Order: sequence, then C-alpha cells, then structure tokens
Amino acid sequence: MSFENYIIEIIKETGLSRKELQKMVIQKNKKLSGAVSIKKALFIIAKELCVDLSSS
Repeated sequence: MSFENYIIEIIKETGLSRKELQKMVIQKNKKLSGAVSIKKALFIIAKELCVDLSSS
C-alpha cells in the first residue's frame, strides 16, 4: 500500500482532516528528534489512534 493510501485509511477510520493528520505526524517526528521517517511517524500515529494498517 502506498503512503497516500495509508493517509486515506487513517482519515477514513478517525474522521481527522488531512491537515490535522499531517500536523500530528510532523509533531511526532519532531518529538522523536527526526529519528524516524515521516512514514514511520505516520504508523506510530495510526497505532496511537487504534487504526490497524497491517491488514491494509
């Protein structure tokens, strides 16, 4: 699944806007001092929001 599809899945499952999700991902990446990629930060956010991306 592409990065974009992961974003769409999280938006669909949570009702967040794209902008809200992007802000959360950027904040997570900064909080972790850039030690993880944006994609990994997206997966962390998904997990925190109880969105299972493994089956997607």
